[in-house]
Amino acid sequence: MGVDFSFRYEFQVEQRRASQSAEAIRARMPACGLSPRASCWTGQGSGEGFAGPNPQFELCSGWLTLLPPGDWKKSFHQWFFADWQRPPAGQFDPAELQGDLEAAREISSGRHDPRAFAAALEEVDRRKGRRRDVASYSVSVGPALEKALRAGDQLTFWHGNEFMYSLKRDGEIVLRAGPLDRNDEGGAFAVWQSRDEFPQLDQELRTQPSTREQVMEQIRKLQQFVEANPVYASARIQDKTFRLTSRQGSREGRYYVFLGRANESVQCLGDTSEAIYSAGRLDVIHVKEIEEAALHLMSPKTMLL
Repeated sequence: MGVDFSFRYEFQVEQRRASQSAEAIRARMPACGLSPRASCWTGQGSGEGFAGPNPQFELCSGWLTLLPPGDWKKSFHQWFFADWQRPPAGQFDPAELQGDLEAAREISSGRHDPRAFAAALEEVDRRKGRRRDVASYSVSVGPALEKALRAGDQLTFWHGNEFMYSLKRDGEIVLRAGPLDRNDEGGAFAVWQSRDEFPQLDQELRTQPSTREQVMEQIRKLQQFVEANPVYASARIQDKTFRLTSRQGSREGRYYVFLGRANESVQCLGDTSEAIYSAGRLDVIHVKEIEEAALHLMSPKTMLL
């Protein structure tokens, strides 16, 4: 069964301050890019999800870190953590595995209960230092959010299939990055998937190729098909609407929207990545930084410690 990394949290942004957790992360992961003695934006959160109920957040050096409450525990095997060192090949010890199984049977009192035995194996791993509690979960969101934040802002951060954040100031969204909106829900700007039907593949492109030459020819024709039929996202700024393809942006007044990635590959080439966009208010953040916000969330790094 996979791990559920989903969450949705809302934070009240507080003043920057020195961070002990950032120093702890740097100690474990020197190459992560966190600056020495980093000063971080912080805030208390509300909500539920992977980092427990009502975590705190810290943001510095482009890393947004969720800090679970002290009375909440969630443990994982050591290989889930970013600082785990993979042992050299050939060090598997069958005798150690047999010992672990026997210890688990003793802990579970020999009951024929799969759940009880799995819990007993987790306890064996914990006793041997192979399992530990989550101390922090960090996501690389890039520099844009950090530059835009001010004390008193409201920050929403969530993860479903993709990461998304939204920054509000005085009740208005001034920076947003993540998947497209489901539809135009109002506000100063919105970006949603166009309703135009993607053209159906020709029968020739649906036929299974049987030779290498046919495979190469079909790939060439598929690429031509995608280029000739770009998938658009619809964008609105104030009362004006636009159509955007990947890596396209549009400006109107003091707002700018940018489509980092469209859903252009989903239809026929099997890519299930969601479209990602960013938008912001230009008196808060620059065009280049708004674009970087989307580009960072297209392939974010994560760090569990």
